[in-house]
Amino acid sequence: MNINLRITGITSMKDSRICMSGYNMETQMYYRPILPDQHLTNTFLHQPNGDISLFSLVTFEKSNIDVDENPPHIEDFPITGKVIDINNNLINYDEQKTFLRKIADKTIADVFGHYIDVVDNHPVVLLDCGKRSLGTIVSPDCKVYLDQNGNTRVDVKDQTGYQLRNVKCVAFDKEYSKVGNYNNIPIRISLSRAWQKPGHSEAYYWIQVSG
Repeated sequence: MNINLRITGITSMKDSRICMSGYNMETQMYYRPILPDQHLTNTFLHQPNGDISLFSLVTFEKSNIDVDENPPHIEDFPITGKVIDINNNLINYDEQKTFLRKIADKTIADVFGHYIDVVDNHPVVLLDCGKRSLGTIVSPDCKVYLDQNGNTRVDVKDQTGYQLRNVKCVAFDKEYSKVGNYNNIPIRISLSRAWQKPGHSEAYYWIQVSG
């Protein structure tokens, strides 16, 4: 079994690790390709049949190894590591925006649910809560800036005016994390895995901007 995904998110993790996700137009769902026995690294983006980047249409071979699909990370999709095809046919900026607007949710709550809290000035979703972990919104007002440590942060509103502040930007490609003020721009949002910050008594799913 194969699956075709239009890549909508490539995020940087620790060292050379990355997380990649995409949207399937047939099921109208997001999926996160994962290797059941190892982590994806940035070398995976360079395949013999081409390079994978945002908006690539990629055909992955599905692995027969099952993975847990517990909310909110319901999008995990096991792959063998074999990439059947890569088609970089969506390179026009206006066409990219049209695609993202087509698949976008109206609100942040449509993606994560209503169980959003703020911990140490960072938005989080509580454990055992959250609908899913991947989504796209079109933000009428978005600010991208550097914090005092030089990390890229985002203040973002959804179509209802609901706002998240100080969201970590984890975009792998720096083209999608440029400092500035933006209006009516598609934003890819996601949740980290459960992580307990040092000094805290419990873990949370940390809200991120993927690009």
